[in-house]
Amino acid sequence: MKASALKAGSTYFRLTYSDPDLTMPGVEPIVYLSEVTDDDGTHGYVFQDTVSYMRFGSGLEGEEQAEEIGLYFV
Repeated sequence: MKASALKAGSTYFRLTYSDPDLTMPGVEPIVYLSEVTDDDGTHGYVFQDTVSYMRFGSGLEGEEQAEEIGLYFV
């Protein structure tokens, strides 16, 4: 999948592994929020965990950030 095909507000899946031999996978649903550039000029993509997205909305919007919001910069 090309990054240009990502759609804000859509759910994707993060694949992780618990062991170095990659035999115990973990799958986590995450919501794509936006393409961003940080203060250092690093370009990437922001995702948020689905639970906090449903509870609080996008972690990139609003003045206050709830501590429970899990953002991932990829």
